[in-house]
Amino acid sequence: MQRATENLGVVLREARRRAGMTQEELSARSKLGIRTVSDLERDRIGRPHRRTVDALVAALGLEGAEARAFHAAARPARAGGARPDKAVVKRAANPLPAAPADFLGREAELDQLLTWVGYTPDLGHDPVVVSGAPGAGKTSFALHAGHRLAEMFADGQIFVSLRGLEQVPRDPHEVLGVLLGLLDAPGDHLPRTLEARVGLFRSLIRSRSVLLILDDAAGEAQVRPLLPGGGSSMVIVTSRNTLGGLDAGRRFALGRLGRSESLRMIGQIAGWHRLAAEPPASLELVELCGRLPLALRVAGNRLAVRPQWTIADLTRLLRDERTRLSQLVCGDLSVRSVLLSSYALLDATGRRLFRRLALTSGTTITAPVAAALIESDADRTGRVLEKLADASLLEALPAGSYRLAEPLTLLAQELLSTHDEPAEILRLFAAMRTADAETQAAGDALAGSNRP
Repeated sequence: MQRATENLGVVLREARRRAGMTQEELSARSKLGIRTVSDLERDRIGRPHRRTVDALVAALGLEGAEARAFHAAARPARAGGARPDKAVVKRAANPLPAAPADFLGREAELDQLLTWVGYTPDLGHDPVVVSGAPGAGKTSFALHAGHRLAEMFADGQIFVSLRGLEQVPRDPHEVLGVLLGLLDAPGDHLPRTLEARVGLFRSLIRSRSVLLILDDAAGEAQVRPLLPGGGSSMVIVTSRNTLGGLDAGRRFALGRLGRSESLRMIGQIAGWHRLAAEPPASLELVELCGRLPLALRVAGNRLAVRPQWTIADLTRLLRDERTRLSQLVCGDLSVRSVLLSSYALLDATGRRLFRRLALTSGTTITAPVAAALIESDADRTGRVLEKLADASLLEALPAGSYRLAEPLTLLAQELLSTHDEPAEILRLFAAMRTADAETQAAGDALAGSNRP
């Protein structure tokens, strides 16, 4: 076995040849991608993760001193043979905010993420993108994942809010100034141009192992300059937008919670004894909240600060759809405010279609039916529907159809009543019903013509 001071590429290549394996055979045995094996042998991956190294050691049959030397080669000293300055590591380590204690569910997604991290050596190449509707718990998910992954990143964690829901999101140029400061770049000599800051940021972070969480991104253009482009650091991006223009290493689209997870969340916040005392009311409560994490948290908090209330008391307040969003408020937590922040970022056509989709009453939405609501053609309306889905304001279904989930339906109903006259609403509803009937008839005719 080569000395531990040799680089991993040389050690891996010689160990593979001694084992009589091709790169393809090693890839199959280790369950790592062929590209990963190839990149490791060419030293394109500076510091592979422990699970990757363990998989290679097992596949190569290394034991004892050979295994220890292999692990040593996979964790080389930094440039010049020295460990990084402790001050640098300390400054780069930016403790993550605490994850909400009532975070529940998403275990399948968390397990998928942890598995992906364990078998992806070049984590810095493509980010993990976490998207979902307003109030779906994207930030909570990212923070829980970050705390579970933290020990894998020796040079610390960084959390940055990109303020994507504000009218003027944070400028990547300004964010890079913050990141460069945390990575110990001299503050009085930071590059002035965006391109120069990107170059310096990538040169600094590629030699380190940092977990970077970019929360609440506005869009791809804001995120791209903040990506390492390779190396052992990892980026998790959260956004209400799907960020489809980014090359993502892994994507997670968070929807509503399951029924049992929703009940557990209410129980953890308000007290399990209250759920046990009122099972039917508890089930009704989580459905009235649409099983949306934010709405569940608000409902749980209302019960927690009103111990004299029963769960049935709260469900009675929430049953009226016209006032439900007004009731889903506790302190500075407001479901309506969170939903409105996404609506406000839509263009005029998107806002008009979104509020008029309230007339679909939770049924399946298609482009021809939606077109009748904004008096446009199906092709143009289809593109507007796609934008709403990309903004996580519509749930995309198979065959080009969509659904408006609660409590977004409630918001659309409120907005429709305040922006459109009653006579106009009746006219649009009739036009939508006609378009729906015509679409159904066309579908039935096509099905009939295809019968033998």
